[in-house]
Amino acid sequence: MSSLRSRITGGQQAPANHGHPLHSVLHLAGDGPPAALHTAARAVTAAHEAFESWSAMPPAERSSILLQAAQLLIMRTRQIVETMAAKVRASGQWSAFNAKLAAQILIDASAAVTQPSGLVLTGSNKSC
Repeated sequence: MSSLRSRITGGQQAPANHGHPLHSVLHLAGDGPPAALHTAARAVTAAHEAFESWSAMPPAERSSILLQAAQLLIMRTRQIVETMAAKVRASGQWSAFNAKLAAQILIDASAAVTQPSGLVLTGSNKSC
């Protein structure tokens, strides 16, 4: 099953509850704080609603958006460190590491958007 309407729980892939990703998120979140569940539900719903237009967007435009998001994370690392320290008492080094890691993941994703998939490209030089 390779549908976006599936989830992996305990190493096993299974259909999402009721066919909407939100149901799986709420099921997996369990008894978390109501405010956090509400925030997660809003994020999942927004992502689900945006998926069709995002997937129809030209690859270069998606790549550009991902790079802009990475730049914002890098520029706001100090704010992220302060917020993580206040909210979850994370150390500055740990918070900065996570902000930079997230930015790098976005940079890698932006490059992957325009990479060929499943194709072997040959060069024009026959001696290669």
